[in-house]
Amino acid sequence: RVQQINDCAPDSEEKNLLFENLTAVYPTEHIDLGSSSDTLRMIDLLAPMGFGQRIALFTSLHSGRRQVISDLLQELHKSYPNAFLMVVLIGERPEEVTHMQRNAPAEVLSSTFDETALRHVQVAEMARERAKRLVEQGKNVVFVLDSLTHLTRAYDTVDAPGGRVKKDTFDTQSIVNALQYCGAGRNLEEGGSLTILSTVITGGDSAIDNSLVQAIRGTTNSEIQLSKTVPEACPPIVPSRTATEKSDYLDTSVHERMLKIRSTLTGDDRVDQQRLLDLIRDTSSNNEVLDSVRALDKKRSVGK
Repeated sequence: RVQQINDCAPDSEEKNLLFENLTAVYPTEHIDLGSSSDTLRMIDLLAPMGFGQRIALFTSLHSGRRQVISDLLQELHKSYPNAFLMVVLIGERPEEVTHMQRNAPAEVLSSTFDETALRHVQVAEMARERAKRLVEQGKNVVFVLDSLTHLTRAYDTVDAPGGRVKKDTFDTQSIVNALQYCGAGRNLEEGGSLTILSTVITGGDSAIDNSLVQAIRGTTNSEIQLSKTVPEACPPIVPSRTATEKSDYLDTSVHERMLKIRSTLTGDDRVDQQRLLDLIRDTSSNNEVLDSVRALDKKRSVGK
Protein backbone atom coordinates (compact mmCIF):
# COMPACT_ATOMS: atom_id res chain seq x y z
CA ARG A 1 0.00 0.00 0.00
CA VAL A 2 1.38 3.42 -0.99
CA GLN A 3 1.03 5.80 1.96
CA GLN A 4 2.76 8.94 0.66
CA ILE A 5 4.06 10.41 -2.58
CA ASN A 6 6.49 13.31 -2.12
CA ASP A 7 5.25 13.73 1.48
CA CYS A 8 1.60 13.99 0.35
CA ALA A 9 -1.33 11.57 0.40
CA PRO A 10 -1.66 9.61 -2.89
CA ASP A 11 -5.22 10.86 -3.43
CA SER A 12 -4.06 14.49 -3.55
CA GLU A 13 -1.55 13.66 -6.29
CA GLU A 14 -4.34 12.59 -8.66
CA LYS A 15 -5.50 16.21 -8.96
CA ASN A 16 -2.10 17.57 -9.99
CA LEU A 17 -1.51 18.56 -13.59
CA LEU A 18 1.64 17.25 -15.25
CA PHE A 19 4.53 19.71 -15.21
CA GLU A 20 4.66 19.80 -19.01
CA ASN A 21 0.95 20.75 -19.16
CA LEU A 22 1.27 23.75 -16.85
CA THR A 23 1.43 27.31 -18.25
CA ALA A 24 4.82 29.04 -18.13
CA VAL A 25 4.81 32.80 -17.45
CA TYR A 26 7.51 35.37 -16.67
CA PRO A 27 8.76 35.34 -13.06
CA THR A 28 6.70 37.81 -11.02
CA GLU A 29 7.77 37.26 -7.40
CA HIS A 30 11.05 38.97 -6.60
CA ILE A 31 13.54 37.03 -4.47
CA ASP A 32 14.71 39.81 -2.18
CA LEU A 33 18.44 39.50 -1.45
CA GLY A 34 18.81 43.18 -0.55
CA SER A 35 19.64 42.71 3.14
CA SER A 36 22.19 39.92 2.85
CA SER A 37 25.92 39.69 2.03
CA ASP A 38 27.70 42.26 -0.15
CA THR A 39 27.90 39.74 -3.01
CA LEU A 40 24.20 38.85 -2.94
CA ARG A 41 23.22 42.51 -2.64
CA MET A 42 25.31 43.32 -5.71
CA ILE A 43 23.62 40.49 -7.62
CA ASP A 44 20.23 41.80 -6.49
CA LEU A 45 21.07 45.27 -7.80
CA LEU A 46 22.37 44.12 -11.19
CA ALA A 47 20.41 40.92 -11.88
CA PRO A 48 17.37 40.67 -9.60
CA MET A 49 16.06 37.12 -9.30
CA GLY A 50 12.51 35.86 -9.27
CA PHE A 51 10.94 32.51 -8.54
CA GLY A 52 10.96 30.59 -11.81
CA GLN A 53 14.17 32.14 -13.16
CA ARG A 54 16.69 30.21 -15.26
CA ILE A 55 20.06 31.50 -14.08
CA ALA A 56 23.51 30.77 -15.50
CA LEU A 57 26.37 31.40 -13.09
CA PHE A 58 29.46 31.76 -15.30
CA THR A 59 32.60 31.11 -13.34
CA SER A 60 36.22 30.20 -13.87
CA LEU A 61 37.87 27.84 -11.42
CA HIS A 62 38.56 29.30 -7.97
CA SER A 63 36.23 32.30 -8.46
CA GLY A 64 34.28 31.69 -5.26
CA ARG A 65 31.18 30.10 -6.76
CA ARG A 66 30.60 27.78 -3.82
CA GLN A 67 30.60 30.69 -1.39
CA VAL A 68 28.01 32.45 -3.55
CA ILE A 69 25.89 29.28 -3.62
CA SER A 70 26.24 28.79 0.14
CA ASP A 71 25.29 32.41 0.89
CA LEU A 72 22.29 32.18 -1.45
CA LEU A 73 20.99 28.98 0.15
CA GLN A 74 21.35 30.40 3.66
CA GLU A 75 19.51 33.59 2.71
CA LEU A 76 16.70 31.70 0.98
CA HIS A 77 16.32 29.40 3.97
CA LYS A 78 16.05 32.40 6.28
CA SER A 79 13.82 34.64 4.17
CA TYR A 80 11.73 32.07 2.28
CA PRO A 81 11.23 29.10 4.62
CA ASN A 82 8.44 27.68 2.44
CA ALA A 83 10.68 27.40 -0.62
CA PHE A 84 12.04 23.89 -1.23
CA LEU A 85 15.82 24.00 -1.76
CA MET A 86 17.73 21.36 -3.73
CA VAL A 87 21.42 21.09 -4.63
CA VAL A 88 22.77 18.65 -7.21
CA LEU A 89 26.55 18.22 -7.33
CA ILE A 90 27.88 16.52 -10.45
CA GLY A 91 31.53 15.57 -10.88
CA GLU A 92 32.64 17.24 -7.64
CA ARG A 93 35.05 15.96 -4.97
CA PRO A 94 33.60 13.70 -2.23
CA GLU A 95 34.74 16.03 0.56
CA GLU A 96 32.95 18.95 -1.10
CA VAL A 97 29.76 16.88 -1.18
CA THR A 98 30.13 16.12 2.53
CA HIS A 99 30.66 19.79 3.33
CA MET A 100 27.56 20.78 1.36
CA GLN A 101 25.45 18.07 2.99
CA ARG A 102 26.48 19.20 6.46
CA ASN A 103 26.18 22.95 5.94
CA ALA A 104 23.56 23.68 3.28
CA PRO A 105 19.92 23.99 4.40
CA ALA A 106 18.87 21.99 1.35
CA GLU A 107 18.32 18.51 -0.01
CA VAL A 108 21.68 17.52 -1.51
CA LEU A 109 22.10 14.86 -4.20
CA SER A 110 25.42 14.04 -5.79
CA SER A 111 27.49 11.94 -8.14
CA THR A 112 31.19 12.47 -7.43
CA PHE A 113 34.03 12.60 -9.97
CA ASP A 114 34.97 8.96 -9.30
CA GLU A 115 31.58 7.70 -10.47
CA THR A 116 30.65 6.93 -14.06
CA ALA A 117 29.24 9.39 -16.58
CA LEU A 118 26.07 7.29 -16.71
CA ARG A 119 25.67 7.70 -12.95
CA HIS A 120 26.12 11.49 -13.31
CA VAL A 121 23.25 11.59 -15.81
CA GLN A 122 21.03 9.29 -13.74
CA VAL A 123 21.39 11.35 -10.55
CA ALA A 124 20.91 14.69 -12.33
CA GLU A 125 17.78 13.56 -14.18
CA MET A 126 16.31 11.85 -11.12
CA ALA A 127 16.76 15.09 -9.14
CA ARG A 128 15.14 17.19 -11.86
CA GLU A 129 12.13 14.87 -12.03
CA ARG A 130 11.72 15.07 -8.25
CA ALA A 131 11.80 18.85 -8.50
CA LYS A 132 9.09 18.78 -11.18
CA ARG A 133 6.81 16.63 -9.01
CA LEU A 134 7.20 19.11 -6.13
CA VAL A 135 6.34 22.00 -8.45
CA GLU A 136 3.21 20.12 -9.56
CA GLN A 137 2.14 20.32 -5.91
CA GLY A 138 2.36 24.11 -6.12
CA LYS A 139 5.72 24.50 -4.37
CA ASN A 140 8.44 27.02 -5.18
CA VAL A 141 11.52 24.90 -5.77
CA VAL A 142 15.00 26.45 -6.00
CA PHE A 143 17.34 24.01 -7.72
CA VAL A 144 21.12 24.53 -7.85
CA LEU A 145 23.16 22.43 -10.29
CA ASP A 146 26.93 22.47 -9.86
CA SER A 147 28.00 22.08 -12.50
CA LEU A 148 26.21 22.04 -15.84
CA THR A 149 29.63 21.77 -17.49
CA HIS A 150 30.31 18.41 -15.83
CA LEU A 151 26.82 17.18 -16.68
CA THR A 152 27.26 18.15 -20.35
CA ARG A 153 30.54 16.24 -20.49
CA ALA A 154 28.75 13.26 -18.95
CA TYR A 155 26.01 13.43 -21.61
CA ASP A 156 28.73 13.49 -24.27
CA THR A 157 30.47 10.44 -22.81
CA VAL A 158 27.23 8.46 -22.51
CA ASP A 159 26.27 9.31 -26.11
CA ALA A 160 29.72 8.65 -27.57
CA PRO A 161 30.28 5.33 -29.38
CA GLY A 162 32.05 3.03 -26.95
CA GLY A 163 32.22 5.88 -24.42
CA ARG A 164 35.32 7.30 -26.14
CA VAL A 165 35.49 11.09 -26.27
CA LYS A 166 37.99 13.15 -28.28
CA LYS A 167 39.15 16.53 -27.01
CA ASP A 168 38.21 18.63 -30.04
CA THR A 169 34.99 16.86 -31.06
CA PHE A 170 31.68 16.22 -29.32
CA ASP A 171 28.15 15.08 -29.98
CA THR A 172 25.90 18.14 -30.36
CA GLN A 173 23.11 16.16 -28.70
CA SER A 174 24.96 16.57 -25.40
CA ILE A 175 24.52 20.35 -25.68
CA VAL A 176 20.84 19.89 -26.54
CA ASN A 177 20.39 17.67 -23.48
CA ALA A 178 22.03 20.28 -21.25
CA LEU A 179 19.83 23.07 -22.61
CA GLN A 180 16.71 20.96 -22.11
CA TYR A 181 17.81 20.31 -18.54
CA CYS A 182 18.05 24.02 -17.74
CA GLY A 183 14.95 24.75 -19.77
CA ALA A 184 12.82 23.09 -17.07
CA GLY A 185 13.12 26.25 -14.98
CA ARG A 186 9.91 28.33 -15.16
CA ASN A 187 7.24 30.21 -13.24
CA LEU A 188 3.80 28.63 -13.56
CA GLU A 189 0.48 30.39 -13.86
CA GLU A 190 -1.36 27.63 -12.00
CA GLY A 191 0.99 28.00 -9.01
CA GLY A 192 4.47 26.83 -8.11
CA SER A 193 7.79 27.52 -9.81
CA LEU A 194 11.11 25.88 -10.57
CA THR A 195 14.10 28.20 -10.25
CA ILE A 196 17.25 26.66 -11.73
CA LEU A 197 20.70 28.08 -11.07
CA SER A 198 23.35 26.25 -13.11
CA THR A 199 27.06 26.87 -12.82
CA VAL A 200 28.94 27.00 -16.12
CA ILE A 201 32.73 26.76 -15.97
CA THR A 202 34.56 29.13 -18.31
CA GLY A 203 38.18 29.48 -19.37
CA GLY A 204 38.63 25.88 -20.50
CA ASP A 205 40.13 24.82 -23.81
CA SER A 206 37.75 22.01 -24.76
CA ALA A 207 35.32 22.46 -27.65
CA ILE A 208 32.31 21.20 -25.71
CA ASP A 209 32.88 23.61 -22.79
CA ASN A 210 33.18 26.61 -25.09
CA SER A 211 30.10 25.60 -27.08
CA LEU A 212 28.08 25.26 -23.88
CA VAL A 213 29.04 28.78 -22.78
CA GLN A 214 27.70 30.18 -26.06
CA ALA A 215 24.60 28.00 -26.28
CA ILE A 216 23.32 28.42 -22.72
CA ARG A 217 22.75 32.15 -23.22
CA GLY A 218 19.79 31.37 -25.44
CA THR A 219 18.11 29.29 -22.72
CA THR A 220 18.60 31.26 -19.52
CA ASN A 221 16.93 34.57 -18.68
CA SER A 222 19.43 35.71 -16.06
CA GLU A 223 23.23 35.69 -16.08
CA ILE A 224 25.79 36.20 -13.34
CA GLN A 225 29.48 36.41 -14.18
CA LEU A 226 32.11 35.79 -11.51
CA SER A 227 35.73 36.87 -11.78
CA LYS A 228 38.79 35.80 -9.81
CA THR A 229 40.77 38.93 -10.74
CA VAL A 230 38.88 41.36 -8.48
CA PRO A 231 40.44 42.76 -5.30
CA GLU A 232 39.91 40.45 -2.32
CA ALA A 233 37.64 42.93 -0.52
CA CYS A 234 35.24 43.19 -3.47
CA PRO A 235 32.47 40.74 -4.39
CA PRO A 236 33.58 38.69 -7.43
CA ILE A 237 30.76 40.00 -9.65
CA VAL A 238 31.41 41.37 -13.14
CA PRO A 239 28.83 44.19 -13.52
CA SER A 240 28.95 44.42 -17.32
CA ARG A 241 28.11 40.72 -17.70
CA THR A 242 25.50 40.32 -14.96
CA ALA A 243 21.88 40.98 -15.92
CA THR A 244 18.28 39.73 -15.87
CA GLU A 245 15.74 39.86 -18.68
CA LYS A 246 12.19 41.14 -18.12
CA SER A 247 12.92 42.38 -14.60
CA ASP A 248 9.99 44.79 -14.97
CA TYR A 249 7.67 41.83 -14.33
CA LEU A 250 9.20 41.29 -10.90
CA ASP A 251 8.59 44.62 -9.22
CA THR A 252 8.40 48.19 -10.54
CA SER A 253 10.75 49.61 -7.90
CA VAL A 254 13.24 46.76 -8.37
CA HIS A 255 13.27 47.37 -12.12
CA GLU A 256 13.68 51.13 -11.65
CA ARG A 257 16.51 50.54 -9.22
CA MET A 258 18.29 48.27 -11.68
CA LEU A 259 17.95 50.83 -14.49
CA LYS A 260 19.24 53.62 -12.22
CA ILE A 261 22.23 51.51 -11.18
CA ARG A 262 23.03 50.56 -14.77
CA SER A 263 22.89 54.21 -15.83
CA THR A 264 25.75 54.95 -13.42
CA LEU A 265 28.06 52.20 -14.74
CA THR A 266 31.18 53.34 -16.57
CA GLY A 267 32.00 50.13 -18.44
CA ASP A 268 35.16 49.67 -16.41
CA ASP A 269 34.29 46.67 -14.24
CA ARG A 270 36.89 47.40 -11.56
CA VAL A 271 35.68 50.96 -11.13
CA ASP A 272 32.04 49.87 -11.16
CA GLN A 273 32.66 47.09 -8.64
CA GLN A 274 34.17 49.56 -6.21
CA ARG A 275 31.40 52.13 -6.73
CA LEU A 276 28.71 49.52 -6.16
CA LEU A 277 30.50 48.21 -3.09
CA ASP A 278 30.70 51.73 -1.64
CA LEU A 279 27.00 52.23 -2.34
CA ILE A 280 26.15 48.91 -0.67
CA ARG A 281 28.22 49.64 2.41
CA ASP A 282 26.74 53.14 2.77
CA THR A 283 23.24 51.65 3.01
CA SER A 284 21.74 48.95 5.20
CA SER A 285 19.63 47.38 2.44
CA ASN A 286 19.03 47.61 -1.29
CA ASN A 287 15.71 49.35 -0.64
CA GLU A 288 17.75 52.33 0.55
CA VAL A 289 19.93 52.23 -2.55
CA LEU A 290 17.16 53.55 -4.81
CA ASP A 291 16.54 56.49 -2.44
CA SER A 292 20.26 57.19 -2.40
CA VAL A 293 20.54 57.15 -6.20
CA ARG A 294 17.44 59.32 -6.57
CA ALA A 295 18.88 61.86 -4.12
CA LEU A 296 22.14 61.91 -6.09
CA ASP A 297 20.24 62.48 -9.36
CA LYS A 298 18.31 65.34 -7.74
CA LYS A 299 21.55 67.02 -6.61
CA ARG A 300 22.97 66.72 -10.13
CA SER A 301 19.84 68.20 -11.70
CA VAL A 302 19.86 71.13 -9.21
CA GLY A 303 23.54 71.69 -9.92
CA LYS A 304 22.81 72.06 -13.63
